[in-house]
Amino acid sequence: MKFEIVRGTTMTLLLTIKNEDESIYTLKDGEKLIFGVKLEPEKGDYVLKKIITPDDRCGDGYIIALKPEDTQGLEFRDYRYDIGLQTVEGDYYMVVPFSPFIVEKAVTQRE
Repeated sequence: MKFEIVRGTTMTLLLTIKNEDESIYTLKDGEKLIFGVKLEPEKGDYVLKKIITPDDRCGDGYIIALKPEDTQGLEFRDYRYDIGLQTVEGDYYMVVPFSPFIVEKAVTQRE
């Protein structure tokens, strides 16, 4: 799933996780989603990382909130991201596979 954001802007995503039988998955206490963005997937540090917990639930999904400062320092280019689910049992599932994360330019800016 390609993700595009204008550098230095606010974006809120709602991620709904479904089980194989199409039922809605609900995070348990101690579980978390890890939203990670890197320039090179298997090298270096995250350029952006968000931890989503059961407290971030909204309806059937979970809020991933990006603030202007999260992307303000990033270059205009293509990065890569994914979202993993870490369970209390220690299992790790990829809920959004390795995909493009594109930081775009804008004409107008916040004043």
